Amino acid sequence: MKFKLIVTSILALLALNACFATSVELNSSSLNVDKGDTFSLDLLVKDAPETWGFDNEEIDYDTNVLNLTSITLSETSNGASYKEKTSEGFISLFWSSNVPTGNFTIATLSFEALDGGTTQITLVNPALSDSEGYSVDINVTNTNVSVYEPKPDLLITNVSIDPLKKYETNTVLVTVANNGDFNAGEFNVSLDAVTGVIDSYVEESVAGLNYGENTVVTFENITLGPNNLFNIIVDSEYAVEESDETNNEISFGNQPTENSISAVLSCENDSVKTGETFDVALTLNDLTANRPAKAVEGALVFDSVVLECSNFEFQLDASEANETYLENVTINSDNVTFSIVDGTIDENTIIAIATFEALAVGNSDISLENLVVSDV
Repeated sequence: MKFKLIVTSILALLALNACFATSVELNSSSLNVDKGDTFSLDLLVKDAPETWGFDNEEIDYDTNVLNLTSITLSETSNGASYKEKTSEGFISLFWSSNVPTGNFTIATLSFEALDGGTTQITLVNPALSDSEGYSVDINVTNTNVSVYEPKPDLLITNVSIDPLKKYETNTVLVTVANNGDFNAGEFNVSLDAVTGVIDSYVEESVAGLNYGENTVVTFENITLGPNNLFNIIVDSEYAVEESDETNNEISFGNQPTENSISAVLSCENDSVKTGETFDVALTLNDLTANRPAKAVEGALVFDSVVLECSNFEFQLDASEANETYLENVTINSDNVTFSIVDGTIDENTIIAIATFEALAVGNSDISLENLVVSDV
């Protein structure tokens, strides 16, 4: 919205030296003010050489930024009046005098700074004429006004993840600072998964943050996948009006590590007599419920002179969906190859038990080779 001031006046001026250029201006070409401040500008005529008429002066400015609060007419006037015409969007001013000469003030305009921004208080096409009605060239000076509004400026300065493990719950710490010059009220910080994060979107609330201070926002129980990329946004609900709205979002990603699954072979006795049998258990440890194992394959290797495998049996439960699983066991003279698919392995689990018989006196290692554990 623009606001216009229409000035209509007849000025009676004494003659001055014609070598000076006549000007119509406001008494300041540039102003910097704070939001809420009030200030005044004089509407001036300078270096008037003879009697003049001053007609239809229009003053234009942005009413979103400034408000004209009052007009004080010059005491040199011998006839003056003004009235506001709100329906037409301007103020009409009449002014006349036969007293001033050279430099003089027509009126003083008082403004209030309403909001942050910039505007020009513009004298649009002012017209001066001499006593015989001839127009005379003038110089016109406008006023540039910058209104500064103190605001907060929220941004993310640091992100860290602990313990940074795949398929485990992690804690994401986001440091938020207010680099503006005004306190921020309540706002939210969001953590949105782009890739690799099981918890796709979470949001935390911050009660407020004073300017010059920072705070750490904690996102707990965030489960990471094999890789991760977050979009993190401060003031995600746009609750705070900031001086800079372009620095509220960052992307953050890194490569989490994964705890290795361990496989253990165990038996109750490490010394048996010939002809006796004993069991060896194959256990998988260090699994996580966020990434259950669904298939296992490998081989048990032993000395066929000393030992013989008489049985190999899986200990897993069939999945609820299929009520069965696919398995394959081949017992050879010196090894057992095995595979199973569609088991449910999400914690430390005995997956199989092998039964051996001692054939002859001697020593034999029972080793696990080529073990592969796969997820879904």
